[in-house]
Amino acid sequence: MNTSALNDLLRKWRELTEAEGQAIVAENWPRVRDQQRQKEDLKLRISGAMETARRSSKTRHDEQQFRPIVAELISLETANAQLVAARRERTRGELAGFDRAAENLRGLNRAYGERTNACWTSYS
Repeated sequence: MNTSALNDLLRKWRELTEAEGQAIVAENWPRVRDQQRQKEDLKLRISGAMETARRSSKTRHDEQQFRPIVAELISLETANAQLVAARRERTRGELAGFDRAAENLRGLNRAYGERTNACWTSYS
């Protein structure tokens, strides 16, 4: 079984996931998108390598050697998902504040805005 190739692919996934997390923290959404595209491409290669590894595996030990890195990847992906969820909630709060401010401005405009004289707005 060629575990080296699969280990290399999983390490590359970790690097991309860590870079994605840094981009999320920096709110660099184009970079996040780029990392996700690269991970999407890598996913196909990992799937193929895993299938090859399963077919050539002689023992369960061969498969279990990948459990620690897979657990780490799951943890990193979960942390990134939590970062995105927190940013989404913060943005929702900001948007709600903007909506309240806009409604307040509309109310002020209705109360104090320029009023037109009805006779000047109609034609006879």
